[in-house]
Amino acid sequence: MGTLDLELGHKSWSFLFYLFHHFPRLMLGIGPDAVFVCIGYVLRFMNRMGLNRTRMMMSHGWTYDKEEGFRCPMSIRESLVNACAKNETAEAAEIKWEEKTKEKWKYWSYAQRREYELCCEIGEFASFGISTKELKYDATLSCLGMTKVMRVWRTDEDLRTCKRFCILLPFTGDEGFYLRKDRSQELVAKGVCCLIPELPYYGSRRALEGQTEFFMRSISDYSTKALVSYADVVALTAHVKETLAMHNHESGSLVISGCSIGGYYCVPAAILAQLLTKNKKMRKSKRSVNLKIGVSAFCGWLSFDNWFQDEEKMPMAVLLTNLEMLANVRMSSLDKMPTNVREAYLGAMKETNLKKKRIKMRETLALLLDDMGSWSQFEWRIKKRAKEEKTEKKLLNIDGILDAVSFAHARHDKFIPYSKEKMERELEQVNALSRTKPIVEVLECDHMVAISRKGPAIPLILDTFDRMVYE
Repeated sequence: MGTLDLELGHKSWSFLFYLFHHFPRLMLGIGPDAVFVCIGYVLRFMNRMGLNRTRMMMSHGWTYDKEEGFRCPMSIRESLVNACAKNETAEAAEIKWEEKTKEKWKYWSYAQRREYELCCEIGEFASFGISTKELKYDATLSCLGMTKVMRVWRTDEDLRTCKRFCILLPFTGDEGFYLRKDRSQELVAKGVCCLIPELPYYGSRRALEGQTEFFMRSISDYSTKALVSYADVVALTAHVKETLAMHNHESGSLVISGCSIGGYYCVPAAILAQLLTKNKKMRKSKRSVNLKIGVSAFCGWLSFDNWFQDEEKMPMAVLLTNLEMLANVRMSSLDKMPTNVREAYLGAMKETNLKKKRIKMRETLALLLDDMGSWSQFEWRIKKRAKEEKTEKKLLNIDGILDAVSFAHARHDKFIPYSKEKMERELEQVNALSRTKPIVEVLECDHMVAISRKGPAIPLILDTFDRMVYE
């Protein structure tokens, strides 16, 4: 009966998702993105009136705790930079699979024209992204220490024969595993084992206090979430390599795929995974496996750049952020910020014109978020540290470090601003990072259609696998 109730719950969720997605278009002539944007403006207005404050992104401003003062994300970033600069080998996630979470179901693949029996199980592993050092800065983040992950596979094939793996990262607010589990089915039918991790601040990994649902408490938390996610992906990548080595495979392939915020995490996480696992003997098996790593991102981005400046295409992160509050609260650890962030912040604080102050605060926010989580900022820090450690000759060549890259943008996206200039700029960046010619598609749809299970995700992920040719 429990399984039946669960299945009915899944079908109800699918129906509600379908109804929400299509009702605005059918009855009001507008897309669901427009509804979300309207909700965002309403929430922002309510926040200014002092209502519903906890359901706002970064409702506590720069940091949740003044004493923490960005020290938590800075410490995690430093650990990742040091590991890469010293050419260390990543430690694999030791996943403890829970027998009671196992589930089996039938899936009809329209592409394969046959039915498969699929199975999944949920496990847990210790996250290397958060340590006792970070918890001293903010003890409310102790729940980030353990990461849950779902594995989806087929019952008609032995997992030991699998050489293709995919890590699926969620979009903002995608708590739980159901939506990504649903998307993984066609990939699994094609012989791809899917790993679905639970991101920090979601589900069982929410902060112990101050957090409402999936809403980030502060800018510092927003950065911590990204950095811990990178570390989790690196640990899962090492786990894949250890699994392949244990099953006596000499090679394999892995695609790291994500939607929206998950799409933003893909590239930095994949490059860090390459730097910490490529051409290295793994710690447990003492063997080296030739694992090809690719990226397939949907409605993501590589950097924030100046995309907060367009009032007509305002990202949801800004819609749900009280910029006036940020402008009136002193930023912690200002002396540890890079020069461009510090100067932008001080310039915004000195501005007396409210409209200009908002614009300058958006510039500061973009610079800060890029500094904390974008790959370009990681790269120069790693090279600088490697030079200090005299290990720069051991670093992998960043150019062509990824074996395949595919990006999909939505032209009518109200969440992630689209422009031809942005697309060309990102294409230039991924051209440098990918060994094969990257695929960048522009979809004639909105954000929700692009990231839905009926969107282009599956074909692009499978194409990314196909372009990773073994040497």
